[in-house]
Formats: sequence, C-alpha cells, structure tokens
Amino acid sequence: MLCGYAYAEIGMRFRKTPIPLWRSEVVWNLTQLAAVGIALVGCSLLAGPFLAAAAVLASFLLLVARKAWQMRNSDQDRLSILTYAFHTYLVKVPLWAGHLRYFLDRLRGRTRTAKATVLSEWKRAE
Repeated sequence: MLCGYAYAEIGMRFRKTPIPLWRSEVVWNLTQLAAVGIALVGCSLLAGPFLAAAAVLASFLLLVARKAWQMRNSDQDRLSILTYAFHTYLVKVPLWAGHLRYFLDRLRGRTRTAKATVLSEWKRAE
C-alpha cells in the first residue's frame, strides 16, 4: 500500500510541472478503481453480494487470460506467462488501496509523516 500511496503523492505533487511524473498513470489507476467499484456495487445491488464477488473474480480471470493471450508469442513457457499475467493484475489491488488512502487523507486534510512509513522505522532500527 505504501507504494501506491507514494505513487499517487508523486503523481499529484508533480502534476503541474513540465514533466508530470506518473500523473497519467495515477489517473488511469483511479479510473480502473472507479470502474471496479461501480461494477461491484452495481452487481451487488442487482444480484447480491455473492454474485457480485463472482462477477469480479470472473472479470479478473478474463483480464488475466487476455494478458496471457497477448503474450502468447513470447519465448516464455506457458506457466511463466500465466504467472506474469496473474501478477500484472493482482498487483493492482495494493496499488489501488494506496491511491485511495492518499486521496482520502487529502480530503481529510491529513498528511503522512516520515515516521509513519515502514522504511523509516526499519532504518531507525539499525
């Protein structure tokens, strides 16, 4: 989650500079998060929470299959391709969580300090 938080923070910090680092990626990730959230809420209202979870899982598996299909001509074996495709979309979950935490913190007027990060705590322990 810290990676997603930092990703969003840097994307927003440099959004108005000549080189807007990661701004377009942050916007795309938030668009994906909104689409997943709307689909999940819509499915749960229409079909119930169990079918909504099944629909999200089916969508995830379709995305993995699509990514694996796109990579079918690479030199990797099938297991490596499926593992890569699975990881490509599974890594989005903590990224979205970090983005969401960053923007919720901004709405609440909160900021993270260096003391709150795991890396700072690890460095202090040395």
